[in-house]
Amino acid sequence: MASFGSSPGDSLVGQTTANAKASWAKAGFLVANLIVGSGIFSTPSGFVAAGWSAALLGVAACAAATWTALLIGDLLEVVRSPEACSLPTYNTVGERAFGRLFLPFFGAFGIGQCLLQGVYMISLSAQSWHASVKLPAKTMIYANAAVCLCISIAPRRYFTVIAKLGVGITVVAIVVVIASGLSLLPDEIDREQTYFGQGVAGISGSLAAVVISCGDHVCFPDIYHATGCCKRAYKKGIIMGFAIFLSSVMVFGISCYMTFGTTIKTNVLTNIGFNALGHRTQFPSWLGVATNAVLAFRFLFIIPCFMPCIFAALDAIAGKVLRVDLSDAANLDSIILFLPDRACTFMVCITTRIIGYAILALCATFFESFLEALVTIVGSLFQSVNVIVIPCLAYYRLCPEKLQGRYVKTACLWLMVVIGMIWCVGGTYIGVMEVVSGKTA
Repeated sequence: MASFGSSPGDSLVGQTTANAKASWAKAGFLVANLIVGSGIFSTPSGFVAAGWSAALLGVAACAAATWTALLIGDLLEVVRSPEACSLPTYNTVGERAFGRLFLPFFGAFGIGQCLLQGVYMISLSAQSWHASVKLPAKTMIYANAAVCLCISIAPRRYFTVIAKLGVGITVVAIVVVIASGLSLLPDEIDREQTYFGQGVAGISGSLAAVVISCGDHVCFPDIYHATGCCKRAYKKGIIMGFAIFLSSVMVFGISCYMTFGTTIKTNVLTNIGFNALGHRTQFPSWLGVATNAVLAFRFLFIIPCFMPCIFAALDAIAGKVLRVDLSDAANLDSIILFLPDRACTFMVCITTRIIGYAILALCATFFESFLEALVTIVGSLFQSVNVIVIPCLAYYRLCPEKLQGRYVKTACLWLMVVIGMIWCVGGTYIGVMEVVSGKTA
C-alpha cells in the first residue's frame, strides 16, 4: 500500500530514457517499497482460510498481479502523448479505453475502495494499539481518526522521513513475528494445519489477503514515470519488485502457519508472544508491545493516503451547497495555507475533513469485529476489478495489434477477465454473508 507523502517515483521522475535504462533496479525497489507494506501483516491469515493450498494461491495471485502490472506498461506507452502537459495516470488509461462515461464509475468505485481500505487500516492500527496499551480497539479507532485528521492537515513534506522508514519498520516487524512463532517450537505450536482450510469459501479470503497487499496498480504509473517512461526498465522493475514481495509473503506466511497455525489473527502482529491456546509465552513481552505500538503508529501515516478522494467528494458537495470555491484544496500541501486570507474556506475544508474521518471511524467501529470479512470484501469487490478486470479489458481495447496472431495470450486475457468477475461476485457475496451471519475476526 502506498505510503503517505510524495509519490513513490517522485525522486526519479524526469530522468532521461537513456538514464532510465540503467534504473530498472531502482524501479524494482520502488515497487517493493510500494507493495511490501502494512497489508502484508494480513497475508498469513490467508493460510487459515485456505490451508497449505494458500501457498499455491499466493503464487497464482502474485503471478496474475505481476502480469496485469506488466500490461499497464504497454497501456501507458499507448496513451502517453508527447504533447500532453501531464503524464498519464490510471484514470487516463480508463478514459481512453472506455470513454469519459468510465470516469464517474471509476470515481465512485475509487471512493468506495479508499473508504474500505481506510477502514481496514484504521482497524489494524486499533487492534495493534489494543495489543500494546490494552485500550479497547473501538476507543482507539476514534483516537486514530483524530490523529489522522491532524496528519491530513499538517504539511505533507514533514512526513517524508517516516514514509522512507516504512519498509525498514515492516521488515523488523516481520522478523519479530517469525521469531515469536519459532519460540513456540517444539511443544507450543498449533498442530491443526490442514491442506485446504475452509475449502472453496477460503479461496477468496486467501486471494484477497495477498492481492489487497500487492494490488497497487493505480500507483504503478508513478513507477513508469520514475523510469523516464522507459517500458523495458518499468517491466524489469515490476518483475523484481513482485519477486521480492512473493518471497517475503511465502517466508512470512509459511513460517506463521507452521507455528501459529489456525490461531493466526487477521492482524498477525497481535499473535506476538502468544501460543495456540492464547496464553502468553516466554517470548519477551516488551518486544511484542513495542512492535505493535510502532506499527500502530506507522499505520496512522498510511491512512491519510486513502482520504483525498473522499475529501474531494465532500468538498464538491459543500462547495455547491455553500457556494464556496474549494477547487484549490486538493492541490495545496496543506489547507492551513488558506489562512489567514481565506478563513471561511479553511473552516469549510476542516469541517469536510472532520466529517470524512467521522464516517471512517463509524464504519471501522462496525467492521472492527469483522476484519477478516472486510479483507475478503475489499479484495474481491475492488481489487479484482482494479488489478485484473480493468487492465485486461483496457489492453484488449487499446493494444489490439499486440494480440494479432497471439491466440494463447488473447485466451489468457479473457480467462483472467472471467476469473476476475467470478472472484468479484463470489468473493463479495462470501464476505457480505460472513458479516450478515455475525462471523467475527
